[in-house]
Amino acid sequence: MGIPPQLFFVFLLGNTAGYPVGVKLLSDLCQRKIISQRTAKIMSCFCCCGGPAFYSGTVGLAVFGCTGAGIAVFVSILAANFLTALVLGRAINEDKKTSKPTFRLDGRMFTDSVISAGKSLFVICVMIVFFGAFMSSLEYCGAFSFLKDAFSMSENELVLVKSCLEITSLTELSGSPFYLLPFIAAVCSFGGLCVIIQISALGVDFSLVPFFISRLTSAFLSAVICRFIYPFFIPDSVLTSVTNNVKFVKVNNFVPSFCLIMMILLLTLKKRLAFSKTV
Repeated sequence: MGIPPQLFFVFLLGNTAGYPVGVKLLSDLCQRKIISQRTAKIMSCFCCCGGPAFYSGTVGLAVFGCTGAGIAVFVSILAANFLTALVLGRAINEDKKTSKPTFRLDGRMFTDSVISAGKSLFVICVMIVFFGAFMSSLEYCGAFSFLKDAFSMSENELVLVKSCLEITSLTELSGSPFYLLPFIAAVCSFGGLCVIIQISALGVDFSLVPFFISRLTSAFLSAVICRFIYPFFIPDSVLTSVTNNVKFVKVNNFVPSFCLIMMILLLTLKKRLAFSKTV
């Protein structure tokens, strides 16, 4: 794909550990002068994806009662990012500023990792709360009702519009709408405006314009790929017998929050272990 071996872990984590992780790691490496802004901008185009637990649980089980639906969405987004990496990754080799990191380990690393993870988590939580209030304000003032009436939208179509702002709105989908899976894949690939604002709020050290454009193109690719592959992930018995939607997953609870904290902590520690410069 043209990605330098020392940066492949960013590609791997960016596509499996959750939306902000890949871009945040690239920003940290850019701030440390380990990679150039050009490399960071290129890699940000294919290092953004939700975690498989989110897709299989929140999208698959909570919406469809079938983990296969969520896995199909996840695989579609992975494939779209992989294709993007094939096209853009070769340009990284032309960037002479990508350097091989050196290794350093000291007693302060764990403390620094905890502090850094705490700051990142606080920023993410604040943005989630802010955007939740923003979505509630739009609901209260009738903006979504106006859109629904003006464009004659169904309830599920309106939910997809909401999801372009806040991705977790997908849990409001009803009736196990398997025919909407390509559109769900597109929305999940885009990530929603809330995710993009979260990434920006983390203090990214390079322009996010290429990242934003790539989210739109990846959304289209994900939708096309999902259209062809999702029947292979969902049993025929499930597709032919659509039942009432049952909520198997409670999205807001302590366990996912704790896992998010530990994920950020471990990723930050790994980043410091791998990319600290010798004194």
